[in-house]
Amino acid sequence: MDVIKWQSFDYPTNTLLPSMKYGIDKRTGLNRFLTSWKSLNDPGMGEYHYTMELNGIPQVFLYKNSSRISRTGHGWSGVPEMSQRFIFSLSYMDNDTEVSLTYGICDASIISRMVLNEPGFLNQGTSQSSADNGCVRKRNEKRKRK
Repeated sequence: MDVIKWQSFDYPTNTLLPSMKYGIDKRTGLNRFLTSWKSLNDPGMGEYHYTMELNGIPQVFLYKNSSRISRTGHGWSGVPEMSQRFIFSLSYMDNDTEVSLTYGICDASIISRMVLNEPGFLNQGTSQSSADNGCVRKRNEKRKRK
């Protein structure tokens, strides 16, 4: 039997891709969180990290070094049904083994990633292939700190 020692999806650094879990494995204590890079050219740990905490109701906090600067509450567990045209799906899991968020893409032609950038903003970038001319349209959305 093979023993898995390390999996990149368990250590997302600054990037979250569709199907990656973001949150905490209660059995092992593994916390899958995002950490900004030091700079565009230095992938070392930056000043910001975006992490889930289980003190009481699960919440997500953005930290600058050791100072909390914003919070996202438990609202993701009550996400209303999204329209048929919405390109993302969101899955929230809270059970005996984990508390996690996972996002997916509803259209296989769309490529997406979320990045916690150096100044502490969570950016979501999406691209879509066009079947008729092979062009790729890009859209970047910046999510500001609250």
